[in-house]
Amino acid sequence: MNRRTKDEQKEIAKKGGIKSGAARRRRKAIKEILAGAWNIRLCDIEDPGVRKAFMTAAKSQDGQITIGEAMTNGMVLAMIRGNALMSQLVLDLMKESPAVKLKEKELRLREREIEVKEKLAEKNLQEDEPSEQVEFTFEREK
Repeated sequence: MNRRTKDEQKEIAKKGGIKSGAARRRRKAIKEILAGAWNIRLCDIEDPGVRKAFMTAAKSQDGQITIGEAMTNGMVLAMIRGNALMSQLVLDLMKESPAVKLKEKELRLREREIEVKEKLAEKNLQEDEPSEQVEFTFEREK
């Protein structure tokens, strides 16, 4: 990049930004589709080819299970068969993996640290402020 002119660098960065935005929109659309499809029963899928493929993959005769249930069943089955990556994924989703538990503990500790710092800051503010005004009067001896 340092051998290119400023205009060339701007153009390359612009193209990268456009492609990055398109990729983010595509990922967002996929997430929305999956979230919407999670509760659809297999028998309610309109396309006969897709319905048959899903029912075959899920080994469902009547299609009364949802896509989410079929996916969960497949994940658990793969885990039981010894798929280590699937085991890790299931444990992560259940928040039972050591890594997830460690992150949760770190988060709780950070929250506690913030609470303590806020209390100390509040206490310091209170100590810096005069508590009550005290008037001193001096009497002179006659």
